[in-house]
Amino acid sequence: MNKKSGMTLVSHIKNFLKRVSSKSANTHYDSTSASTPTLFRKANDFDRPDEAIREGIYPYFRIIESPLNNGTEYLLADGKRVIMFGSNDYLGLSHDARVIEASIKATKEYGTGFGGSRFLNGNSSLHTNLEKRLSDFLGKPAVYLFSTGYQANQGIVPLINSKETYVVWDSSDHASIISAIQLTPSKKIRFKHNDTNNLEKKLKEIPIESDKIVIVEGVYSMEGDIANLPKICSLAQQYNAALMVDDAHGIGVLGRPIEKEKCTNDGRGTTSYYNLENKVNIIMGTFSKSLGTIGGFLAADEKIIYYLKHNASSGIFSASLPAPLVAAALKSLEIIQNEPERIYSLAQNTKRMREGLARIGYKIGGDEKIPIVPVYIGGLFKENREINALLFAKNLEEEGLFVNPVLSPAVRSGNELIRVSLMSTHTNEQIDYALDKFEKVGKNLGLI
Repeated sequence: MNKKSGMTLVSHIKNFLKRVSSKSANTHYDSTSASTPTLFRKANDFDRPDEAIREGIYPYFRIIESPLNNGTEYLLADGKRVIMFGSNDYLGLSHDARVIEASIKATKEYGTGFGGSRFLNGNSSLHTNLEKRLSDFLGKPAVYLFSTGYQANQGIVPLINSKETYVVWDSSDHASIISAIQLTPSKKIRFKHNDTNNLEKKLKEIPIESDKIVIVEGVYSMEGDIANLPKICSLAQQYNAALMVDDAHGIGVLGRPIEKEKCTNDGRGTTSYYNLENKVNIIMGTFSKSLGTIGGFLAADEKIIYYLKHNASSGIFSASLPAPLVAAALKSLEIIQNEPERIYSLAQNTKRMREGLARIGYKIGGDEKIPIVPVYIGGLFKENREINALLFAKNLEEEGLFVNPVLSPAVRSGNELIRVSLMSTHTNEQIDYALDKFEKVGKNLGLI
């Protein structure tokens, strides 16, 4: 894009805003007609994405036709080839030939599904083997699998809360945690993101003898930062609270340094990174990030897991995780343990991207160890930040980059961002190409 096309984009934005502001009130649906029950009024009146769709800047539900280059690139439905910088597949294992082969083998042996819940007829030696392997890997006595990570949080949170329980959670916790908390009759208390002073203030207000649990994430998926787990553990112990860590984005990324190779770590997650496995009561994890497939699990003491298996409705009343996915997770876990160089490559790629974006002049957030790089662009626009953020992301796509724009309410208005995710399988050439395009688009829009 040259300066001329950049000016065209600015004009396009102005024209777009003009059309939005003058949108006729007659364009909404009549939800009170006899043929449309008023029950569906919200659905019938919902038109927030319509203009973005018409303008070609709608960033959701993009159709991917086929992956290329081990999943680092994709062919979109319109024939556009893009480099993938919007995936949580941090170690690139979803396209590893060994993981795929393990999944195929399990499909041939067990079929594509068990036709029922784990509780009744969906249990297999694959499931119990993976649970044992995860238990050893995470240093917790027992593990129980769920069909998704969302279901894992939905299973444990309501189960351990009652009317007398206080549940204290970080304001940036994942939606699966927050929605699970809303299902409980507990006393609900939120503290400022990763602010341990605010957490202590909240804990001080709760009677010391009361049952309480603090729920945090190990690595936050939008901010890209790491929980201050040592201080949080200390406060939980001081104020007689249990502690649960959702480590979906930490496992396979963080861990203890490996003695024979200080440049990498064991990938066992945030609790291992801080050497706090014995201080955290419950660890939640998923397979849809570093393990390259889908599924979720909870790790805790044997009594907690035994109770969970027989009482968590999201496990009992959901179909069992299919064997091909369990086998894929088993193989991915094996690769993580045997090939720490993948985590090292991920760290190097993250470093290259972060340093490049900062050098170009973007404001970035997150921790340098985390392959999630928030590029804050909202503050670079004086007005109409959401629309401009969508147009910015669309321009990057046109230049061959697949990234995720993040808008309110996922972030506060003014903090709109582009979420860049790195994979260990990205090449230096792909990262440098992305940096070149970030610079090109940013300069054409007058942002840097």
